[in-house]
Amino acid sequence: MVWHDGHWVKYLFEAGTSEALKQRRVAIAQLASNYNRQKELLDHLYGSQNKDIHVASFMVYQKKNQQGSEFFSVAVLASGADGTLLPVADRLTFVDLIIDPLTGRAAEEPREIVSVPWSDAMAVAGRLLEPVPNLHPPRYKSLGFPNAEMWDKLRAKNTAA
Repeated sequence: MVWHDGHWVKYLFEAGTSEALKQRRVAIAQLASNYNRQKELLDHLYGSQNKDIHVASFMVYQKKNQQGSEFFSVAVLASGADGTLLPVADRLTFVDLIIDPLTGRAAEEPREIVSVPWSDAMAVAGRLLEPVPNLHPPRYKSLGFPNAEMWDKLRAKNTAA
């Protein structure tokens, strides 16, 4: 943070520089640490209350490019997992599972996987995600899985990270 024009603002190095890449790496590592600790605490809380609430992981991946290594975060929402608590990540991956109606178990291979930037997920399916109050870092509760129309829009925005 730096003091600028009478208030504090986040200091960011110039995009594309080695300093900016290092700053991003440190920031995403700290966020991952915070989300992982939060997940541990929420899992413990819900377990002690005998509540079956899935708290999704905040996963960090590294993509190699010409300027070095770029880090990005991913959260995953699977079909049939209503009520999942999702961390806010760079990308949201939707996994359309094939569920056996007799056993309720998912097949080993999903029907389809779509991964989109978080902003695209919110633009298309944001009404299925409800902010969870009083959590920092923030999480969203899934209220459902994208319908066919939303799925088509998400598929069109599907890009490799």
